[in-house]
Amino acid sequence: LFLEHCWLRTSLLGVTRGKGRRQGATSIGAFFEWYIAGRKEFQNCGIVSMNDDAAAAVFQKMVMLGFKALLPCFQKEFDSTDDSKSYLRFVKPVEKKKKGILALKREGLNSYIDYKATTLNAYDSGRLSFLLGDEFGKWERVNVNLYWSKVSKTLREGRKKVGFAYMPTT
Repeated sequence: LFLEHCWLRTSLLGVTRGKGRRQGATSIGAFFEWYIAGRKEFQNCGIVSMNDDAAAAVFQKMVMLGFKALLPCFQKEFDSTDDSKSYLRFVKPVEKKKKGILALKREGLNSYIDYKATTLNAYDSGRLSFLLGDEFGKWERVNVNLYWSKVSKTLREGRKKVGFAYMPTT
């Protein structure tokens, strides 16, 4: 409820969460990504973590496995393969014979969740609806203050807030 309140009803661009170990804060972030991308159209959600392997593990073990374990009535249509290791895209799957058509309009929510390597320019362009900055206080190669100054611009369009960041860390 707190994250939803901050996301929808405030001008906050992000929330950091200091926590102890094994409290499920990253799982909460993974759920919130499904909640946003799986319910609203044209939502772009992303994950970055303290290193590249951690970001991939969060995506594969929490986002994909958790989403695929949901009952089908809670899953919107998606076209990611069963073994997709890099993205979850909420669009209606295209038939193989129609894949060659360039002007094909994608049906569905047209939202996606993915992860990127932990670099200074990860998610620094375009519009971002939700960012899960896992273990934000433990980043190894990137200065988080400099990263935030770049990525926070993708959470706004002009003065209007269009995105939100959740950054749990131990």
